[in-house]
Amino acid sequence: MFHVSTLLPYSPDNRQQVERKRHIGNDIVNIVYFDCDFEKPPVFKPNMMKTHFTHIYAVVMYNKEQDAFKLSVFSEESVPLFGPVLPSPPIFTNHKEFRDFLLVKLINGEKAAVNNRLFAQKRERTLDMLIRNIYQEYMPELSKNNILYRRAFSDVIGDGHGSRRKERARQAEFVRIGQTLKLKTILKGDAPTSQINTDILKREPWEPQIYYSEFPHHITCADSWGDKLIVATEIGLMVLEEGVSPRLVLDKSISAKQINIIEQHGLLLIRADKGKDGKVYVFRLSDFEGVENEFVVKSKSDCKDNRLEGTKGCHLYAISRQCEYPLRLAVAVSRKIVLYSWKHLVTFTSWCPKIEFEPVDRFSFVQEIHTAEVPTILTLVDGKDDNYICVGYKNQFSVINEKTGDCHPLYHVEGNRVSLVAALDIYEDDEPELLLCYNHISHFQKLREETVQDMYFQWNSEPQTVVCAFPYVMAFTQESIEIRLIINGNLVHTMSMPDLMLVASKSDIYFISSAYSGISERKKEDTSLSPPPSPSGHFLGHRSPIHGGAFHFPVPHAKNQFSTNIYKIPLMYLTGQMASERTGNTAACNHNTLLAPVSSELQKSPSLKRSPLIHTKKNQTTALTVEKVQSESIWKITPTFLVEVESQAPSSSCPSDVGNDPVFKN
Repeated sequence: MFHVSTLLPYSPDNRQQVERKRHIGNDIVNIVYFDCDFEKPPVFKPNMMKTHFTHIYAVVMYNKEQDAFKLSVFSEESVPLFGPVLPSPPIFTNHKEFRDFLLVKLINGEKAAVNNRLFAQKRERTLDMLIRNIYQEYMPELSKNNILYRRAFSDVIGDGHGSRRKERARQAEFVRIGQTLKLKTILKGDAPTSQINTDILKREPWEPQIYYSEFPHHITCADSWGDKLIVATEIGLMVLEEGVSPRLVLDKSISAKQINIIEQHGLLLIRADKGKDGKVYVFRLSDFEGVENEFVVKSKSDCKDNRLEGTKGCHLYAISRQCEYPLRLAVAVSRKIVLYSWKHLVTFTSWCPKIEFEPVDRFSFVQEIHTAEVPTILTLVDGKDDNYICVGYKNQFSVINEKTGDCHPLYHVEGNRVSLVAALDIYEDDEPELLLCYNHISHFQKLREETVQDMYFQWNSEPQTVVCAFPYVMAFTQESIEIRLIINGNLVHTMSMPDLMLVASKSDIYFISSAYSGISERKKEDTSLSPPPSPSGHFLGHRSPIHGGAFHFPVPHAKNQFSTNIYKIPLMYLTGQMASERTGNTAACNHNTLLAPVSSELQKSPSLKRSPLIHTKKNQTTALTVEKVQSESIWKITPTFLVEVESQAPSSSCPSDVGNDPVFKN
């Protein structure tokens, strides 16, 4: 937008022409058209203009004989250099080229001036003065007896005491106000007659659901296993499921600090203990399934064969997310990172689920990588050519190439007090990108050095953990959940809940809080129908005949006992997948580029959920297989691609349900 001085309001009685000066003087860049000798330098002096805001002047002179423009640029000393560079001599005969050059020069000049520290201080001081003037002029002093200025119905509609005519007028006024409110609701897009679209009954995608009410134990970490949740507490590792009492699978001798369930490979990873006693344990999920394992509670002495060699003294680990590649595990032990690789692909685990093997032996050692400091954050990133490890320590993030072991600084955080929160791997157009979170800031960073991106947004409160669930990014603090759009960082919603902590976010998002769950009293009464536990069962759990004799734990109702509520935010609500769930499409046939892919329906558990981390590569192989088999077209499976063979009616050897049998007719 241009303020043209001769077109601005003019007052013949005002010698100063304040209406013109207040527009021109508040602009950062001014263009001055000067009539003078074309061959001589302009006699224009910037100090003739008394303004605190204008930092750059572009003086334009025109020569009628040559039909050319000459440009001179004056700027404050505090403004840094900006391009493009003026030609020598600064004469333009092509009018279109001059117009483009002038616009680019002035836009760059304004950006350079705005980013200047001195100008930012002036702008802040001016805005502060304007806001104070508005406040003093329009905000009267509020008396102690009249704090709230709210207009009630009684202010609009008079008292009904009086004649019948006044009463009818009062009723008509009620109807008029009600119709006005109804019209505003309709214009806003919500039909008041619909119970689905009304604001009061509409569910927001981030609205949490109660998963387990009044859980009587402290939770340190957890991870989801299908519809179940495995939690680490002070009494051991427990399996939670909606409508079923908790089941203890590992006792308190194994103090879990970090848990990961890899359903595609049928594995459970646990980092237990701390300090020099820290170790990584690897279990098969099948060890905790079935009737034969329902009463089995393992102790530390039973898990000696599950310890992963070379992880003693570890304090952190990370796993890769893309399942079409071999699973990778990075374990941080003091100032070194030990890298492991799983020997099998997902297809091996899916097609051979009953093969007995020791999971520890299936992890092969790759290499050791030494770091300058003790890592506090580890993230494995899958690149196009190479794989990387993002390491966070002290006040910087670095990237390590897994093949070469070379470490390159990625992002340095200025300041004395730096709190690194997370490094989340996201992908855009199959190019890896990181969301680096520290203090109150989340910063987008490309891995390639030649790609520079200065996009970041700030949180209102310093988060403890950050989770991506496209199109949202969520920050969890001790008292609130802050939800923003990952596209531009705009704040969408803030939920305040006491004693908040995120426990799992692989698929659905699980968190705990001491907030009242709102669960009905009827549901609480149903739990009291089971027989009362014995005195010893109060601590060790009692066997309920309803659930097959498994160990269950009583829910405390005393006020002085600890209890917390476990909440769940379904991923399909956040990512807008409700429609696909209603149509009954399977996870394998309904791939979304915004979610990390998991194994197909050939895997052992057909109801597995997908990761909420965004922008990963597509895995179209199994989706095409399922679609073609269901349309009576036969396929042949090879390790890397699909080849269509002659279409014929499926025989008895070709299964109709590919989710249960991996054999196909050749």
